[in-house]
Amino acid sequence: MRTDRERRRAVIAGVLIALAVIILAATVIFYFVGRTTASANVQEEETYLYTILDYEGRVSVMRRGEAEPYEIFDTYTASLPEADQKDLKEGVRIYSDAQLQKAIEDYTS
Repeated sequence: MRTDRERRRAVIAGVLIALAVIILAATVIFYFVGRTTASANVQEEETYLYTILDYEGRVSVMRRGEAEPYEIFDTYTASLPEADQKDLKEGVRIYSDAQLQKAIEDYTS
């Protein structure tokens, strides 16, 4: 029969092994989640078609990779809510023609 001391050692060893397994599993999970998020960001970076933004104080659309606006609207960004102004200063990426149409309607009407 085991003594109390041997039982305690066995319990402590079991707890330490369980903690090591949990830490290892968490490390593996965070590693793969980080890689997935990074690849999603790269894919997002590559797939946008347009950016809608503030260009010289007006709502404008830039095609990806072009230096000049594709379209400039008569809507002044200063007339929009602050949240919209902030978004347009940073640039809002657009991933489809349908999304572009909706964004134009939202920002210019």
